[in-house]
This record gives sequence, structure tokens and C-alpha cells, in this order.
Amino acid sequence: MTRKLLLALGAAAVVALIVGLIVAVRGSASGAHPPATETPAAPAQVEPPPARPPVAAPSQTVAAPSPPAETAPPRQPGVPVIHDHRKDPPSGTPSPFLPETVAGVRRALAPALDSCASSAPAGAKATFSLQVAVRSAGGRVVIGQPELDGGEALGEAYAACIRNAVATVAADAPGQDDVDDRIIFALHVP
Repeated sequence: MTRKLLLALGAAAVVALIVGLIVAVRGSASGAHPPATETPAAPAQVEPPPARPPVAAPSQTVAAPSPPAETAPPRQPGVPVIHDHRKDPPSGTPSPFLPETVAGVRRALAPALDSCASSAPAGAKATFSLQVAVRSAGGRVVIGQPELDGGEALGEAYAACIRNAVATVAADAPGQDDVDDRIIFALHVP
């Protein structure tokens, strides 16, 4: 109800402004001016303000005060702390692998992971991480040392199959520098 009332008042104000503008424009366009009843008085002489004396330039430059260091207010027990992370540098270390190399490793691992699907118990569903050591040299990557985390629901047979299948995977990595590091993938078994 209040919203409709505000809209109606706003619309009435807009209409009144438009009508006022039309009347003002038509009145000035026709050249009609209201008759003068009094003779206009001469405008009063206004004296300019007194001139300021010139200010001498300082002989020394004064350094701007440094902004106060931001200090966190003391933490009160039982009160959650809110921290603005937008000014913080990015967390973690960037990967030494090119995005194309990581995607190539993922594509190279896919057939090995698919071959182990029959080792998982029927109807098992799990999300786990697979961490592999990746060594790149001369435009090729060799994948090894697989470690599974969180795949307990899939059983030891599945984990053994993954360890055996992934330990012998290699792929092309054009443009990749020589690097020896680990990559972690999140995997889902439906």
C-alpha cells in the first residue's frame, strides 16, 4: 500500500513539473511579460572583497604525515573475528606446471582410472583425491607415486589397481619447462 502511494505521489509530482515547464516555455516564447508596476531600482553597488596579502612560499617542504598503522582491535572471547582478505596477497604457491600440462596429465590418467572402475564395489560412491608425482623433461611428463586420500569406501582392490595403473603413465607436454612436482586431482566415482 505504501509503495503504491509513493508511486502515485511521484507521478503527480512529475506531471506538475511538466505542466509548469510547458507554461513557462509558452509564456516566454509568446513574448508576453507581466506589466511592470514599479520602476526597477538601480542595482546596489557591491564592493569587491578586500584583496588578500600574498602568502610567502614556505622555505622548507614539510613531509606529509604517514598514515597510522592498521592494528587489529583486541579480540573478545566468544565474538567471531571478521578479516577482510581482499588486500591480502594470494595464498599458496602457484603451480610450476602450465595449465595445458595439467590438462594433458588429466587426459593421460583417464584411461587408467577408467580401467579400475570394475575393481570398485558395486554401487559405491566416493569423492577422493589422487596425488601424483609428475616429472617433466624435454617436452614429456612421466607420472608416478600415486597417493589416494578419502577413497576408503572403494576398497583396497580399487586403490591397488589405481596405484598399479597410474605408476606407468606418460604424456606429451610441449612448452613445459623441466619441473619435478606433485599434482592433486579431485576424483568422483559414481
